[in-house]
Amino acid sequence: MATIPRLRPFLRAPLLREPAHPHPFCAARFHAISVHASAAREIPFLPKILQPSTYRPSYGKGKETAPSGSFLSKLKGKYGGGYNPATFYIWIFLLIGSQAIQQILLKHEHADFVRKADNKIAVLREVIGRLGRGEDVDVEAMLGTGDEKEEKDWEQVLKEIEEDDVLWQARKLQKEAAAKRAEQERLDAEEAEQERLDAEEEAEKAAEEEAERKKKRQADAKEARFL
Repeated sequence: MATIPRLRPFLRAPLLREPAHPHPFCAARFHAISVHASAAREIPFLPKILQPSTYRPSYGKGKETAPSGSFLSKLKGKYGGGYNPATFYIWIFLLIGSQAIQQILLKHEHADFVRKADNKIAVLREVIGRLGRGEDVDVEAMLGTGDEKEEKDWEQVLKEIEEDDVLWQARKLQKEAAAKRAEQERLDAEEAEQERLDAEEEAEKAAEEEAERKKKRQADAKEARFL
């Protein structure tokens, strides 16, 4: 109770007091906030994204909406509220983020599969090496026979390896077929080029023979004229 008289000067003081010489930036900020929705003006030294007219529908008194028939106007009619220019960027960032999360999950799954496959291949290599050296090896114990989890892991790894092998074989066949087609196209092009050269050579020979026959006829005509 003794502190109430001390607080009375602060309680009597006005809550907000306008400074005598406000800073230009603060004055511009208060001016932008106080702009009315129906008479929004642009401030010259502010960028477009900070202009009050850009965000006028969010605090204005009017009932302005997005263009009729658009997706945003339908959303406004369904959920209420004005058109927010940040909606497009929000959806884009959500889509990009979901795709990035999917890629990270796929990368982790692939790394886990590669690690399991490498471990299983290392165990198989060790078993085969010890058997090749004639050592006594408990193959079932090393391969985890009887353990449901180990057998399931082996089955999954072998299945993935078979699928990868089938895919690799298919790609190999496609590459071989593409190489054969390219080789056949090259041979056909060379054959066509050779045929064209032969045809040009025959045409040149025919033209030379025709020129020789023409010269001979002219010479015979001159001899007949003198006789």
